[in-house]
Amino acid sequence: MLRIDFDKYTEEFKKEFFKYISDKIKLKERLEKLKKSSSLSNLIDILLEERKFRELIIGDYKALIRIKYIVRKYRNVIDEFKEDFEKIFIKEGYNKLKNTIKPKKMVNLLSLKTCPYCNINFIYGDGRKNYGVELDHIIPKSKWPIFAVSLANLVPSCGACNKAKSKKEKSSFKSPFKINSFEDFKFTFIPDIELKALTEIKLEEIEKSIKSIEFIKEIKANNEFFSLRDRYQKHKDVVAEIIQKNRLINYYKGKMDSNVLGINFPSSEEEYRLTYCNYYPNDEEEFLKRPLSKLIFDIYKELNNIP
Repeated sequence: MLRIDFDKYTEEFKKEFFKYISDKIKLKERLEKLKKSSSLSNLIDILLEERKFRELIIGDYKALIRIKYIVRKYRNVIDEFKEDFEKIFIKEGYNKLKNTIKPKKMVNLLSLKTCPYCNINFIYGDGRKNYGVELDHIIPKSKWPIFAVSLANLVPSCGACNKAKSKKEKSSFKSPFKINSFEDFKFTFIPDIELKALTEIKLEEIEKSIKSIEFIKEIKANNEFFSLRDRYQKHKDVVAEIIQKNRLINYYKGKMDSNVLGINFPSSEEEYRLTYCNYYPNDEEEFLKRPLSKLIFDIYKELNNIP
C-alpha cells in the first residue's frame, strides 16, 4: 500500500549487512562446498560471480528480479537440493542474521512507524526493542531460499501482514519498494444516504450510514494477500470522524475572520495535522508516520474536491 525507499539504507549499513553475510555466515564458502553436480555447480557459479553475489545480498529489488529471472531455469535444481539451500540460506543465514542485523535498525533507517503493507498497525524500534516488527520475505523463502538473506527481499511489517502473506507469490504483487503511495491505492466510502445529508446528522448516525469503505484504485494481488478491504471495514468510525471534522472546520472557518479577530490561523498543513491527527503528505514518506494516514488523506481529498 505504501512505498518505502530502499535508498534510505545507508552505505555504511549495507556494508555492515554484506560483511556479516560474507564474514560471519560465510555464505560463499558454504556454497562452494555445496557443488555436487554439474547443474548445481552452474547455478552456484552464477550466484558467486562477484557482481551477482553483491546484488543478491545488497542490490535493490530490481536487481533481485533480474537474478530471479536468470536462475528460474534452475527451479528443478533448487527443489532437488532444497534442504541444502534451506540450511545455508535460512538456518545458517537468515535465522542468525535477524538476531544480529535487527529489524529495529532497518525500521529506523527506513523511517517506518507503520506497516507499509497495510498502514493499519504501528511498527517501530526504540533502540532496545522491536514493537510489532517482523520481517516479511517478498519472494517467499520457502519457495526461493536463495533470496532469504537479500536485503531488498526483507520488508519490515506487522505480524498480521507477515502471517497473512506467508508463502503467497504472484507476479502481479507489487513490492513496497516499487509502489506509488499516492496513485496505486485510493480509498473512497459508500454511504447509505446522500453525502450532503451526512453533514447534517450526528456522528453516531454518520457511522451507521457508511455502508462500506472501498478502493477506487488498488493492486489486486496486494489487496488479496493482506485482506485489506475486509480489514478496513473496521474503520468506518474514522471515516465518520473525518466527515464530521471536515464539516465543523469549514463551518467555523466561514464564521471567523482572522483580520477582524487578530488571530494567526495555522497553515493549511498545520490545520490538517491538528484536525486529523496526521501529517499532511507532501511526499510519500509522510504516510509512513501514522496509521490510517492514506485512508484519512483520500477521504479528506474527496470531501474537499481535491484532485
